[in-house]
Amino acid sequence: MRACMLDRKAKNARIWGLKRYIMESFDAVQYTKYNELSRARLCYLSGPTQYYLENTLLLAIVKRTEPYVCNTKIKEYLEARGIVVSVGSACNTASAKASHVLYAMGADQYIRKGAIRVSLGDFTTLSDVKKFIEVFREAAAAQGVKL
Repeated sequence: MRACMLDRKAKNARIWGLKRYIMESFDAVQYTKYNELSRARLCYLSGPTQYYLENTLLLAIVKRTEPYVCNTKIKEYLEARGIVVSVGSACNTASAKASHVLYAMGADQYIRKGAIRVSLGDFTTLSDVKKFIEVFREAAAAQGVKL
């Protein structure tokens, strides 16, 4: 526990920088602005507000036409390439149903279908993040969405 908390403020700042790097690497919109748009390819739901975790990013690939995006396929694509993400909330990872948090936020079915949660850790590197971005773009393309 002590090792984890040692230099926590500096670690959180570094992790927040990696999270921001991911967010700035995509032409994404924040969820609150998503509702004002007719369509969006990617939105993020856990951006810079006063209530956020430095290490967690909830991304959703949005596609309003069939075939719809399937976050489970995105997860499988990423995992086959060594990147582990989640498609549920941390307290509900065994369920195939979308996170109750997404329902509480009023996220529509298109967001829920394409949502993944990315968690960054103390040992996540910029190289790891760049690999995630590259492979996530490939996973989106496999779903018919260019990011």
